[in-house]
Amino acid sequence: MLLLNRAATRPAMGDPRRRWLWLVLLGLGACQVPSFEDYARRPLKDAGTAGCDGGACCDGGPCAPPVCDGGACCDGAPCAPPVCDGGPCCDGGPCGPPSCPAGFADCNGNPDDGCETALDSAAHCGGCGIECRNSHGLTTCTGDVQAGNLACTPTCAVGFADCDLDPANGCETDINSDSTHCGSCAFACPANGGTPHCQAGQCGVSSCNPGFGDCENVGACRQNLNTDPNNCGHCGHVCSNAHGTPSCNGGICEIRCDAGWGDCNGATLDAGSPPDDGCETKLNVTDSNGNVANCGACGAACNRRSYTTINLAQCALGVCARDCFSGEGDCDNNRNDPSCRAASCGCETNLGNNVNDCGACGHVCKGGSCISQVCECPDNKPTSGSTKCSLASTVMCGPYGTSCTCSCQSGVFKCTDSGGKAC
Repeated sequence: MLLLNRAATRPAMGDPRRRWLWLVLLGLGACQVPSFEDYARRPLKDAGTAGCDGGACCDGGPCAPPVCDGGACCDGAPCAPPVCDGGPCCDGGPCGPPSCPAGFADCNGNPDDGCETALDSAAHCGGCGIECRNSHGLTTCTGDVQAGNLACTPTCAVGFADCDLDPANGCETDINSDSTHCGSCAFACPANGGTPHCQAGQCGVSSCNPGFGDCENVGACRQNLNTDPNNCGHCGHVCSNAHGTPSCNGGICEIRCDAGWGDCNGATLDAGSPPDDGCETKLNVTDSNGNVANCGACGAACNRRSYTTINLAQCALGVCARDCFSGEGDCDNNRNDPSCRAASCGCETNLGNNVNDCGACGHVCKGGSCISQVCECPDNKPTSGSTKCSLASTVMCGPYGTSCTCSCQSGVFKCTDSGGKAC
Protein backbone atom coordinates (compact mmCIF):
# COMPACT_ATOMS: atom_id res chain seq x y z
CA MET A 1 0.00 0.00 0.00
CA LEU A 2 1.21 3.51 -0.74
CA LEU A 3 1.75 5.81 2.23
CA LEU A 4 1.74 9.59 1.74
CA ASN A 5 3.09 12.21 4.08
CA ARG A 6 0.25 14.63 3.63
CA ALA A 7 -3.51 14.61 3.06
CA ALA A 8 -5.11 15.29 -0.30
CA THR A 9 -8.32 17.23 -1.14
CA ARG A 10 -10.63 15.43 -3.47
CA PRO A 11 -11.70 17.60 -6.57
CA ALA A 12 -15.30 18.18 -7.52
CA MET A 13 -17.38 15.53 -9.33
CA GLY A 14 -17.10 17.10 -12.75
CA ASP A 15 -13.48 17.95 -12.40
CA PRO A 16 -11.26 15.77 -14.66
CA ARG A 17 -8.70 15.73 -11.86
CA ARG A 18 -11.08 13.53 -9.83
CA ARG A 19 -10.90 10.68 -12.37
CA TRP A 20 -7.16 11.17 -12.80
CA LEU A 21 -6.52 10.92 -9.05
CA TRP A 22 -8.75 7.82 -8.73
CA LEU A 23 -6.75 6.12 -11.52
CA VAL A 24 -3.46 7.00 -9.85
CA LEU A 25 -4.63 5.54 -6.54
CA LEU A 26 -5.91 2.40 -8.21
CA GLY A 27 -2.67 1.92 -10.13
CA LEU A 28 -0.51 2.40 -7.01
CA GLY A 29 -2.42 -0.23 -5.00
CA ALA A 30 -4.05 1.95 -2.40
CA CYS A 31 -5.93 0.15 0.43
CA GLN A 32 -9.59 -0.67 -0.37
CA VAL A 33 -10.05 1.77 -3.26
CA PRO A 34 -13.86 2.13 -3.98
CA SER A 35 -15.37 2.15 -7.42
CA PHE A 36 -15.12 5.42 -9.31
CA GLU A 37 -18.86 6.03 -8.96
CA ASP A 38 -18.75 5.58 -5.17
CA TYR A 39 -15.61 7.64 -4.99
CA ALA A 40 -17.18 10.43 -7.01
CA ARG A 41 -20.33 10.55 -4.84
CA ARG A 42 -18.45 11.09 -1.57
CA PRO A 43 -18.52 14.62 -0.21
CA LEU A 44 -15.35 16.61 -0.30
CA LYS A 45 -13.41 17.02 2.95
CA ASP A 46 -10.66 19.34 3.85
CA ALA A 47 -7.15 17.93 4.12
CA GLY A 48 -6.28 16.55 7.52
CA THR A 49 -9.87 16.34 8.74
CA ALA A 50 -10.39 12.63 7.99
CA GLY A 51 -9.66 10.16 10.81
CA CYS A 52 -9.80 6.38 11.19
CA ASP A 53 -10.11 5.61 14.93
CA GLY A 54 -6.79 7.15 15.69
CA GLY A 55 -5.12 6.23 12.42
CA ALA A 56 -4.24 8.52 9.56
CA CYS A 57 -6.49 7.07 6.89
CA CYS A 58 -7.12 9.90 4.47
CA ASP A 59 -10.37 10.14 2.57
CA GLY A 60 -9.35 10.03 -1.04
CA GLY A 61 -5.70 9.04 -0.43
CA PRO A 62 -3.62 6.05 0.64
CA CYS A 63 -3.27 5.14 4.31
CA ALA A 64 -0.39 6.58 6.23
CA PRO A 65 1.02 5.09 9.50
CA PRO A 66 -0.18 4.39 12.07
CA VAL A 67 -2.82 2.12 10.62
CA CYS A 68 -5.68 1.78 13.07
CA ASP A 69 -3.42 0.91 16.00
CA GLY A 70 -2.87 -2.64 14.80
CA GLY A 71 -6.25 -3.06 13.16
CA ALA A 72 -7.21 -3.44 9.54
CA CYS A 73 -6.33 -0.78 6.96
CA CYS A 74 -9.37 1.41 6.58
CA ASP A 75 -10.29 3.69 3.72
CA GLY A 76 -13.04 5.77 5.11
CA ALA A 77 -14.45 2.77 7.03
CA PRO A 78 -14.31 1.98 10.75
CA CYS A 79 -11.37 -0.11 11.97
CA ALA A 80 -11.84 -3.87 12.18
CA PRO A 81 -10.76 -5.84 15.29
CA PRO A 82 -7.01 -6.55 15.50
CA VAL A 83 -6.01 -8.91 12.76
CA CYS A 84 -2.51 -10.17 13.46
CA ASP A 85 -2.13 -9.82 17.23
CA GLY A 86 0.97 -7.70 17.08
CA GLY A 87 2.22 -9.12 13.79
CA PRO A 88 2.41 -7.40 10.43
CA CYS A 89 -0.73 -5.82 9.05
CA CYS A 90 -2.06 -7.71 6.06
CA ASP A 91 -3.55 -5.77 3.16
CA GLY A 92 -6.47 -8.04 2.41
CA GLY A 93 -4.31 -11.20 2.74
CA PRO A 94 -3.61 -13.79 5.50
CA CYS A 95 -1.63 -12.90 8.58
CA GLY A 96 2.09 -13.95 8.68
CA PRO A 97 3.78 -15.65 11.67
CA PRO A 98 3.95 -13.48 14.73
CA SER A 99 7.29 -12.17 15.93
CA CYS A 100 7.64 -13.63 19.47
CA PRO A 101 9.64 -12.20 22.34
CA ALA A 102 12.58 -14.17 23.74
CA GLY A 103 11.48 -17.24 25.69
CA PHE A 104 8.14 -17.67 23.91
CA ALA A 105 6.95 -19.29 20.68
CA ASP A 106 3.82 -20.02 18.65
CA CYS A 107 3.98 -23.82 19.20
CA ASN A 108 0.37 -24.63 18.29
CA GLY A 109 0.55 -22.87 14.90
CA ASN A 110 -2.47 -20.73 15.66
CA PRO A 111 -1.72 -17.04 15.07
CA ASP A 112 -4.91 -16.05 16.83
CA ASP A 113 -3.41 -16.79 20.27
CA GLY A 114 0.03 -15.47 19.39
CA CYS A 115 3.12 -16.72 21.25
CA GLU A 116 1.29 -18.93 23.70
CA THR A 117 4.14 -21.28 24.79
CA ALA A 118 6.96 -20.55 27.24
CA LEU A 119 10.17 -22.27 26.14
CA ASP A 120 11.60 -22.93 29.61
CA SER A 121 9.42 -25.97 30.37
CA ALA A 122 10.34 -29.68 30.21
CA ALA A 123 7.84 -30.12 27.37
CA HIS A 124 9.23 -27.27 25.24
CA CYS A 125 12.82 -26.65 26.31
CA GLY A 126 14.46 -24.05 24.08
CA GLY A 127 12.07 -24.78 21.22
CA CYS A 128 8.66 -26.16 20.36
CA GLY A 129 8.36 -29.91 20.99
CA ILE A 130 11.86 -30.30 22.47
CA GLU A 131 10.86 -32.54 25.37
CA CYS A 132 13.10 -33.34 28.32
CA ARG A 133 12.55 -37.05 29.08
CA ASN A 134 13.94 -38.79 32.13
CA SER A 135 12.62 -42.15 33.34
CA HIS A 136 15.25 -42.41 36.07
CA GLY A 137 15.40 -39.04 37.78
CA LEU A 138 14.29 -35.43 37.32
CA THR A 139 14.97 -33.04 34.44
CA THR A 140 14.59 -29.27 34.40
CA CYS A 141 14.93 -26.77 31.55
CA THR A 142 17.64 -24.31 32.43
CA GLY A 143 19.66 -21.59 30.72
CA ASP A 144 19.48 -17.94 29.70
CA VAL A 145 16.07 -17.13 28.24
CA GLN A 146 17.23 -13.90 26.62
CA ALA A 147 20.28 -15.56 25.06
CA GLY A 148 18.16 -18.48 23.86
CA ASN A 149 20.49 -21.16 25.22
CA LEU A 150 17.89 -23.14 27.13
CA ALA A 151 18.61 -26.89 27.48
CA CYS A 152 17.51 -29.96 29.41
CA THR A 153 19.44 -30.57 32.64
CA PRO A 154 18.88 -34.06 34.12
CA THR A 155 19.34 -35.02 37.77
CA CYS A 156 19.85 -38.80 38.00
CA ALA A 157 18.39 -41.24 40.51
CA VAL A 158 20.80 -43.50 42.41
CA GLY A 159 22.14 -46.22 40.14
CA PHE A 160 21.55 -44.33 36.88
CA ALA A 161 23.61 -41.93 34.79
CA ASP A 162 23.49 -39.88 31.58
CA CYS A 163 26.19 -41.88 29.74
CA ASP A 164 25.25 -40.93 26.17
CA LEU A 165 25.53 -37.21 27.09
CA ASP A 166 22.12 -36.57 25.55
CA PRO A 167 20.22 -34.55 28.17
CA ALA A 168 17.00 -34.93 26.21
CA ASN A 169 16.63 -38.61 27.22
CA GLY A 170 17.74 -38.09 30.79
CA CYS A 171 19.49 -40.76 32.82
CA GLU A 172 19.17 -43.65 30.39
CA THR A 173 21.91 -45.98 31.71
CA ASP A 174 21.61 -48.42 34.63
CA ILE A 175 25.17 -48.37 35.98
CA ASN A 176 24.29 -51.17 38.43
CA SER A 177 23.81 -53.75 35.68
CA ASP A 178 25.25 -52.44 32.41
CA SER A 179 28.55 -54.28 31.79
CA THR A 180 29.72 -51.48 29.46
CA HIS A 181 29.01 -48.80 32.09
CA CYS A 182 29.51 -50.62 35.39
CA GLY A 183 29.54 -48.35 38.42
CA SER A 184 30.20 -45.31 36.22
CA CYS A 185 29.91 -44.26 32.60
CA ALA A 186 32.31 -45.88 30.10
CA PHE A 187 33.73 -48.34 32.67
CA ALA A 188 33.49 -51.61 30.73
CA CYS A 189 33.88 -54.88 32.62
CA PRO A 190 36.79 -56.98 31.31
CA ALA A 191 36.07 -60.46 29.98
CA ASN A 192 38.70 -62.15 32.20
CA GLY A 193 38.21 -65.54 30.59
CA GLY A 194 34.42 -65.44 30.60
CA THR A 195 31.28 -63.41 29.88
CA PRO A 196 31.48 -59.98 31.56
CA HIS A 197 28.74 -59.18 34.04
CA CYS A 198 27.86 -56.16 36.16
CA GLN A 199 26.00 -56.59 39.43
CA ALA A 200 25.38 -53.81 41.96
CA GLY A 201 27.92 -51.69 40.10
CA GLN A 202 30.67 -54.29 40.48
CA CYS A 203 32.28 -56.17 37.59
CA GLY A 204 32.27 -59.94 37.46
CA VAL A 205 31.57 -62.76 35.05
CA SER A 206 28.25 -64.47 34.49
CA SER A 207 29.92 -67.59 33.13
CA CYS A 208 33.44 -68.77 32.40
CA ASN A 209 34.80 -70.00 29.10
CA PRO A 210 35.17 -73.81 28.87
CA GLY A 211 38.13 -75.02 30.88
CA PHE A 212 38.30 -71.98 33.17
CA GLY A 213 36.78 -71.11 36.54
CA ASP A 214 36.36 -68.22 38.96
CA CYS A 215 37.59 -70.31 41.86
CA GLU A 216 38.63 -67.30 43.95
CA ASN A 217 35.21 -65.66 43.54
CA VAL A 218 36.76 -62.39 42.40
CA GLY A 219 34.81 -61.98 39.17
CA ALA A 220 37.60 -63.31 36.95
CA CYS A 221 38.07 -66.78 35.44
CA ARG A 222 41.73 -67.08 36.38
CA GLN A 223 41.98 -70.79 37.08
CA ASN A 224 42.71 -73.23 34.26
CA LEU A 225 40.66 -76.26 35.22
CA ASN A 226 42.58 -78.44 32.76
CA THR A 227 46.01 -77.93 34.38
CA ASP A 228 45.58 -76.60 37.93
CA PRO A 229 46.13 -79.46 40.45
CA ASN A 230 44.31 -77.38 43.10
CA ASN A 231 41.23 -76.93 40.86
CA CYS A 232 41.33 -79.93 38.57
CA GLY A 233 38.18 -80.37 36.49
CA HIS A 234 36.22 -77.99 38.71
CA CYS A 235 36.88 -75.42 41.41
CA GLY A 236 38.07 -76.84 44.70
CA HIS A 237 39.06 -80.29 43.43
CA VAL A 238 42.57 -80.74 44.83
CA CYS A 239 44.65 -83.58 43.45
CA SER A 240 46.07 -85.64 46.33
CA ASN A 241 49.83 -85.57 46.91
CA ALA A 242 49.87 -88.69 49.12
CA HIS A 243 53.20 -90.46 48.50
CA GLY A 244 53.76 -88.69 45.17
CA THR A 245 53.79 -85.54 43.04
CA PRO A 246 50.35 -84.62 41.64
CA SER A 247 49.43 -82.98 38.32
CA CYS A 248 46.24 -82.15 36.41
CA ASN A 249 45.96 -83.28 32.80
CA GLY A 250 42.83 -82.37 30.85
CA GLY A 251 40.88 -81.86 34.07
CA ILE A 252 41.84 -85.30 35.47
CA CYS A 253 44.20 -85.82 38.39
CA GLU A 254 47.39 -87.73 37.78
CA ILE A 255 50.29 -88.48 40.13
CA ARG A 256 53.91 -89.62 39.91
CA CYS A 257 54.32 -91.98 42.85
CA ASP A 258 57.28 -92.19 45.18
CA ALA A 259 59.39 -95.38 45.04
CA GLY A 260 57.59 -98.33 46.62
CA TRP A 261 54.12 -96.76 46.28
CA GLY A 262 51.38 -97.01 43.68
CA ASP A 263 48.05 -95.40 42.72
CA CYS A 264 46.30 -98.75 42.53
CA ASN A 265 42.67 -97.61 42.89
CA GLY A 266 42.85 -94.99 40.12
CA ALA A 267 42.36 -91.21 40.16
CA THR A 268 38.85 -89.73 40.05
CA LEU A 269 37.48 -86.23 39.52
CA ASP A 270 35.31 -86.20 42.62
CA ALA A 271 35.51 -87.70 46.05
CA GLY A 272 33.79 -91.02 45.80
CA SER A 273 34.64 -94.67 45.54
CA PRO A 274 37.50 -95.03 45.03
CA PRO A 275 38.52 -91.58 46.28
CA ASP A 276 41.23 -89.40 44.82
CA ASP A 277 43.77 -90.42 47.48
CA GLY A 278 47.04 -90.26 45.58
CA CYS A 279 49.47 -93.20 45.79
CA GLU A 280 47.55 -95.07 48.44
CA THR A 281 49.09 -98.55 48.01
CA LYS A 282 52.44 -99.69 49.35
CA LEU A 283 54.00 -102.06 46.84
CA ASN A 284 56.01 -105.28 47.40
CA VAL A 285 54.16 -106.38 50.53
CA THR A 286 53.41 -110.07 51.21
CA ASP A 287 50.01 -111.11 52.40
CA SER A 288 49.20 -113.80 54.95
CA ASN A 289 49.75 -116.51 52.34
CA GLY A 290 53.15 -115.21 51.37
CA ASN A 291 51.91 -113.77 48.05
CA VAL A 292 52.59 -110.24 46.75
CA ALA A 293 49.62 -108.62 44.97
CA ASN A 294 51.58 -105.59 43.71
CA CYS A 295 55.10 -106.70 42.87
CA GLY A 296 56.89 -103.60 41.60
CA ALA A 297 53.66 -102.16 40.17
CA CYS A 298 49.92 -102.08 40.80
CA GLY A 299 48.31 -105.39 39.91
CA ALA A 300 51.56 -107.20 39.16
CA ALA A 301 50.88 -110.31 41.25
CA CYS A 302 53.72 -112.59 42.32
CA ASN A 303 52.45 -115.75 44.10
CA ARG A 304 54.66 -118.14 46.01
CA ARG A 305 55.10 -121.77 44.89
CA SER A 306 56.05 -125.04 46.65
CA TYR A 307 58.74 -124.45 49.26
CA THR A 308 59.42 -120.86 48.10
CA THR A 309 59.33 -117.27 49.36
CA ILE A 310 59.02 -114.08 47.28
CA ASN A 311 62.22 -112.09 46.78
CA LEU A 312 60.98 -108.55 47.67
CA ALA A 313 64.21 -106.91 46.53
CA GLN A 314 63.57 -108.27 43.07
CA CYS A 315 59.93 -107.12 43.25
CA ALA A 316 61.15 -103.58 43.86
CA LEU A 317 62.95 -103.89 40.52
CA GLY A 318 59.77 -105.10 38.89
CA VAL A 319 60.82 -108.78 38.80
CA CYS A 320 58.78 -111.61 40.27
CA ALA A 321 61.45 -113.88 41.76
CA ARG A 322 61.11 -116.76 44.24
CA ASP A 323 63.71 -118.12 46.64
CA CYS A 324 63.74 -121.74 47.85
CA PHE A 325 63.27 -122.69 51.47
CA SER A 326 66.46 -123.69 53.23
CA GLY A 327 67.26 -127.37 52.39
CA GLU A 328 65.04 -127.29 49.26
CA GLY A 329 66.16 -126.99 45.68
CA ASP A 330 64.54 -126.14 42.32
CA CYS A 331 66.40 -128.80 40.47
CA ASP A 332 64.09 -128.69 37.43
CA ASN A 333 64.37 -124.84 37.36
CA ASN A 334 60.67 -123.97 37.13
CA ARG A 335 60.01 -121.92 40.26
CA ASN A 336 59.96 -118.64 38.28
CA ASP A 337 58.57 -120.05 35.04
CA PRO A 338 55.29 -118.12 34.44
CA SER A 339 53.97 -120.91 32.24
CA CYS A 340 54.31 -123.57 34.95
CA ARG A 341 50.99 -124.35 36.60
CA ALA A 342 51.70 -127.80 38.17
CA ALA A 343 51.86 -128.46 41.89
CA SER A 344 55.51 -129.41 41.48
CA CYS A 345 56.41 -125.92 40.30
CA GLY A 346 58.76 -124.50 42.86
CA CYS A 347 61.52 -126.00 44.99
CA GLU A 348 60.53 -129.63 44.82
CA THR A 349 63.82 -131.30 45.86
CA ASN A 350 64.96 -132.04 49.42
CA LEU A 351 68.70 -131.37 49.41
CA GLY A 352 69.25 -132.81 52.88
CA ASN A 353 69.10 -136.54 52.08
CA ASN A 354 69.12 -136.88 48.31
CA VAL A 355 72.35 -138.62 47.22
CA ASN A 356 71.78 -137.22 43.68
CA ASP A 357 71.25 -133.65 44.87
CA CYS A 358 73.07 -133.58 48.20
CA GLY A 359 73.28 -129.99 49.46
CA ALA A 360 72.77 -128.66 45.93
CA CYS A 361 71.13 -129.71 42.74
CA GLY A 362 73.39 -132.08 40.83
CA HIS A 363 75.75 -132.92 43.72
CA VAL A 364 75.91 -136.74 43.65
CA CYS A 365 77.27 -138.71 46.59
CA LYS A 366 79.45 -141.61 45.30
CA GLY A 367 79.49 -144.60 47.52
CA GLY A 368 78.08 -143.01 50.63
CA SER A 369 74.78 -141.53 51.84
CA CYS A 370 73.63 -137.86 52.03
CA ILE A 371 72.97 -136.71 55.53
CA SER A 372 72.02 -133.11 56.34
CA GLN A 373 73.05 -132.04 52.86
CA VAL A 374 76.54 -133.68 53.23
CA CYS A 375 77.76 -136.79 51.44
CA GLU A 376 79.32 -139.31 53.85
CA CYS A 377 82.40 -141.34 52.94
CA PRO A 378 81.74 -145.00 52.36
CA ASP A 379 83.76 -146.05 55.47
CA ASN A 380 83.20 -143.03 57.60
CA LYS A 381 81.60 -145.28 60.23
CA PRO A 382 83.05 -148.68 59.26
CA THR A 383 82.08 -152.03 60.54
CA SER A 384 85.07 -154.23 59.69
CA GLY A 385 84.42 -156.04 56.51
CA SER A 386 80.85 -154.87 56.32
CA THR A 387 81.27 -152.32 53.51
CA LYS A 388 82.30 -153.76 50.22
CA CYS A 389 84.13 -151.86 47.56
CA SER A 390 82.16 -151.55 44.43
CA LEU A 391 82.74 -147.91 43.33
CA ALA A 392 85.62 -145.97 41.93
CA SER A 393 88.64 -145.57 44.10
CA THR A 394 88.37 -141.78 44.26
CA VAL A 395 85.17 -140.13 45.47
CA MET A 396 83.98 -136.81 46.83
CA CYS A 397 82.93 -137.21 50.41
CA GLY A 398 82.93 -135.37 53.66
CA PRO A 399 81.83 -131.75 53.76
CA TYR A 400 80.76 -130.57 50.31
CA GLY A 401 83.82 -129.66 48.28
CA THR A 402 86.42 -131.65 50.26
CA SER A 403 88.44 -133.98 48.04
CA CYS A 404 89.21 -137.32 49.60
CA THR A 405 91.11 -140.21 48.12
CA CYS A 406 89.64 -143.56 48.84
CA SER A 407 91.07 -146.92 48.09
CA CYS A 408 89.52 -150.28 48.38
CA GLN A 409 91.54 -152.52 50.71
CA SER A 410 90.26 -155.98 51.38
CA GLY A 411 86.82 -154.88 50.37
CA VAL A 412 86.84 -151.88 52.69
CA PHE A 413 87.23 -148.21 51.64
CA LYS A 414 90.04 -146.38 53.25
CA CYS A 415 89.70 -142.59 52.63
CA THR A 416 92.16 -139.86 53.44
CA ASP A 417 92.42 -136.22 52.42
CA SER A 418 95.41 -134.66 50.84
CA GLY A 419 97.10 -134.34 54.22
CA GLY A 420 96.65 -138.03 54.98
CA LYS A 421 93.89 -137.39 57.48
CA ALA A 422 91.06 -139.84 57.44
CA CYS A 423 87.92 -138.42 55.91
